[in-house]
Amino acid sequence: MKEYRNYTYAEAITAVQNNWHNLEYVNPIINGYREIVLKVVKQNVYAFQYAHEDLKNDRNFILKAVKQQWMGSSICSRKFTS
Repeated sequence: MKEYRNYTYAEAITAVQNNWHNLEYVNPIINGYREIVLKVVKQNVYAFQYAHEDLKNDRNFILKAVKQQWMGSSICSRKFTS
């Protein structure tokens, strides 16, 4: 079982901006915040894999992420790329 770190919102932003891998360890509630995930995906598109499942399946969010990071289309759900 994955152990999550109890970051506050501000701590989570700092942690993921310093290292996008930290998105994997933040509380699932925090990795569901659009603005945090968008900032991190802008830093590194592979951070998208640690986004909350709701965001991974949100067409509008994915389109916004892809607009800011053109490589994002390679990791989006197939149902949104057709």
